[in-house]
Amino acid sequence: MHHTSVVNSEHFSTDHCSTDLAKIINFYQNLRPVDVIEIDVLYHPEAYFKDPFNAVTGTPAIKKIFEHMFQTTKSPRFVFIDALEQGEQAFVTWQFLFELYEKYTADLFTEVKTKKPRKSKE
Repeated sequence: MHHTSVVNSEHFSTDHCSTDLAKIINFYQNLRPVDVIEIDVLYHPEAYFKDPFNAVTGTPAIKKIFEHMFQTTKSPRFVFIDALEQGEQAFVTWQFLFELYEKYTADLFTEVKTKKPRKSKE
């Protein structure tokens, strides 16, 4: 089992990671909206993806998570903390840092909700 750890770093070292895991970590450290399509290249078509907000299987579902992320957040980024891998399995922990666009409010434990539109004065 390979184990890599770093704390309070904006750039996670992938020196001790396999090439495949290093590609995934670098992908997330530099993720932009145009890069979401690359999920098909990085993940097996039936990959399982779990984070604090989602648990999905398959690259179409994984892409939807990140498309939604870019629609609802401003300046999202991932700061990696730890990486473990054994054989063909990997587990990584990260901090997800972001700002919400003004039209959204966050309920920290459940979901993102849109604000009600203001009534116009006539």
